[in-house]
Parts: sequence; structure tokens; C-alpha cells
Amino acid sequence: ATGNAAGFFVPPFLQWLVLNAMPHGYINTIIPISSLRSEALCAAFMLVYAVAFLLGVLALFESPEPLEEGKEGKGGAEARQATAGRQGEDHQQAVWRAASLFSATIFTNFTRIFITFAWKSGSLFVLSHSYCIATVASIVICIVELGLLLCRNVLDALSKHTSDIAVLQRTLEMIGLVAVALMFRIGSATPASLSLYLVTSFVFYAANTCQSGVMQTISTDAAIAEHSYLNKKMLNVYCFIAHVTTWLLAPAATSALMQVSLHQNTLAALLVALTVIQVLITFTHVRPKTG
Repeated sequence: ATGNAAGFFVPPFLQWLVLNAMPHGYINTIIPISSLRSEALCAAFMLVYAVAFLLGVLALFESPEPLEEGKEGKGGAEARQATAGRQGEDHQQAVWRAASLFSATIFTNFTRIFITFAWKSGSLFVLSHSYCIATVASIVICIVELGLLLCRNVLDALSKHTSDIAVLQRTLEMIGLVAVALMFRIGSATPASLSLYLVTSFVFYAANTCQSGVMQTISTDAAIAEHSYLNKKMLNVYCFIAHVTTWLLAPAATSALMQVSLHQNTLAALLVALTVIQVLITFTHVRPKTG
């Protein structure tokens, strides 16, 4: 949450740093527009970091070893012997289930981070254009994001009152849908509509972000340790690639949309569409336990 909140200060800092390190104006000549220059430098910085981090994970990080036979105990050994005879069809079903959950997790990670960046970029336009608080817009968004730190206790309380992790996922999705629906504005911009927008943004942002760990936990349980592409290590690699891709695409896509229509309802409609797609994907792959 702290990193996300501080993200708005990274592009100006990088622009100042690089421009002072290269005083001859080489970057100014190549990218003359100041706002585009800061975004490009930030994207270049993230690409370098992403490539270095990804190579480090692939080279150094190892998947957890399977449970050793000597540490399984009697129950583990009997279970292993009981399942040894039906590896064929059951293993294929496990592969298909893991592949399906991995795909759903990667896609929802993409949409979830896209939603986060869409809200951040769109809120800058909304707060600046509709509510005329451009000078403090970044600070307001930073405060809303830092509120995510307060949600851990709420998430713990929800998890205690839900029967399983899939029910927790459904609960967070419903909270997010209700919050994003209330982000639409009827009438002109007023202090009341601003207050409602900020409160619903906080609830929606928190509910959307908290779902990430839930979905990844479900996929981790379905991971196959001995599979080359469906183990826990590769799940983290896939999610990281999805994160980096979204970091590069979401701000530009949202800015282009908001420049077509600078209205709060435009942003809310985009968030509703992405949220509905995300819920449909998770609904087809994550079901509560029965019995």
C-alpha cells in the first residue's frame, strides 16, 4: 500500500534525476512533452527492474521440495499408495484444473491491477477537472491508498466468519460491485458528491486489492510440484509478467479514454465493466465447498 501510494512521486523524481545526470538535454530533445517524458522514464525504469527481477527469480528461486517419504508418516504413505494406481486420469484432471485456475488467476491479476491504475489515473482527471482540486489530487489519492493498511483487520474478521476462501472471494466481489456502482454521479459536482466518491473509492480499492491474495492462494493449492509450467514458482512468474504488462498499459489506456470524456461517470463505467468481467471469470473457476 505504501509503495502504491508513493508511486505518483516516482516519475517526477526519475525525470529530475535523469535530466540532471544528462545536462545536455538529450532526453528533452527526444521527448519534448514534459508529461510524456516523465511517463516514459518511469516505464523504462520499471522495465529494467522487471527484467532484472524476473531473471533473478528464474535463476535463484526454487520451487518447494515435495514432502519426503520419511516425513510423511503412516497416513501420508497410505494416501500416497492409494493414489498411485490412479495417476493417469486423475493426474490429467489435476493438470486441467491447475491450468484453468492459473489462467483465471493471471487474467484476474491483470484486470485487478488494471482497475487499480485506471482508478488512480482516472481519479486525477476527475478530481482536477470536476472538483477543481488539482493541487492536492495526488495527496488525496495517496491518503485513500494508504487506507488499505487499515483493511487487514477487516479482512481477518471476514475470513473468520466465512466458511471457506471461495466465500471470502464472493464477499469481497459483492462489496466491490456495490461500491463501484455508487461511484456514478447524478447531477453536478458538489462537496457531497466528492465525499461519496472518495468513500466509495476507498471501499472499492480495498475490496479489489484484497482479492488478489485470495485468488492466488486458491491457485497455489492446485499447483503441481513436478510439473514444469504449473508449479508455484511459475505461477509467481506468470503473475509478475501480468503485473509488469499492466503497469505499462493501464495508465496510457485510461488517459486516452478520459481525454475522450472527462467525466466521473466515464471512469465509473470503465471500472464497472472491468469488475463485471473479473467477477464472471472468478465465478466460473472458484466455487464454495459443498457438504
